[in-house]
Amino acid sequence: MKQSKVDFNNLFLMNEDITTCPNCGSRTDIILDLSHTKDSTQVHKCLALDCLMEFVFVSDSDEN
Repeated sequence: MKQSKVDFNNLFLMNEDITTCPNCGSRTDIILDLSHTKDSTQVHKCLALDCLMEFVFVSDSDEN
């Protein structure tokens, strides 16, 4: 089983736009959705086979 390596040191702010990979611009898939929690966090994975970057989106604290 391949273990994923999500970098929680680099966080990206959620917005109303469709989520795209910050590395290559491709569409993403949500692999962990904690948007119902206080910090409203989502972990996404890039769908581009040559990228597959995993990254974290958090809600802008001004909106909470």
